[in-house]
Amino acid sequence: MDGGEFSYLQEEASAAAAEADMLKQENVLLKQRVEELKKQVTDLTTTNDFLLEQNADLRMSVKTAAAGGPTTVTVAPPPAQAIAIQGLSMIV
Repeated sequence: MDGGEFSYLQEEASAAAAEADMLKQENVLLKQRVEELKKQVTDLTTTNDFLLEQNADLRMSVKTAAAGGPTTVTVAPPPAQAIAIQGLSMIV
């Protein structure tokens, strides 16, 4: 093995190590993104459950009002949650 071939092998090994480091960094970023998305799914599921309950309460109040019952409807605010959707942040 001459000096040129050895140098080439060193360059190849260096390039492979750099690519491995880059892939490791990308993997870490993707794992963080997965965790963010899991949290977002949890938050959206909680909000959806709350809205489904509110919808059911409102439907029942309309049925009660149509039957001649009381017509007072009290709507509680949803649980406070921070939700980030595609770069937009909002409190729900």
